[in-house]
Amino acid sequence: MIGVETAEFLADRGSKVTVVEMLKAVATDVGPTIRWGFLARLSRKISILTSTEVIEVKEKGVVVSDPEGNRKEIHCDTVVIASGLDGRADLVEPLKKKDAEIYVVGSCRKPGQIADAVEDAFSVGCKI
Repeated sequence: MIGVETAEFLADRGSKVTVVEMLKAVATDVGPTIRWGFLARLSRKISILTSTEVIEVKEKGVVVSDPEGNRKEIHCDTVVIASGLDGRADLVEPLKKKDAEIYVVGSCRKPGQIADAVEDAFSVGCKI
C-alpha cells in the first residue's frame, strides 16, 4: 500500500510513474470493498509491472527482470523503494527504565494500517 500510495502522490504532481512489484498483485493489503476502485484509479495514472524484480539501480534508471528472466531497463530520474513495514519495539526498551507507565500501540507494537493503529490506541485509551 505504501508504495502505490507514494506512486499515486507522485503521479498527481506530474511525474511519470512505473511501479515494479515482485508479487503477482499490488495493494494486496487494501480491503476488498475499495481495492477495485483504487486499482482502477491507479491504472489511469501509473504503469504497473507485477511479478517483476528490480535487478539493478543505475544512474539513469533501473534494470528489471520478469518471471521468464527477460530483462529491460526503465529510464527514470528518481527511484522510490517501498519494502514493507517493520515494528520498532526496540524504541520501547529505553522508556521502560523511566518511572512512567508505557503503552505500546500501532506500528510500534505490530506493523499495520493507520486504521489498525487508531483502533489500537483507542482500545488502550479506554483501559487507562
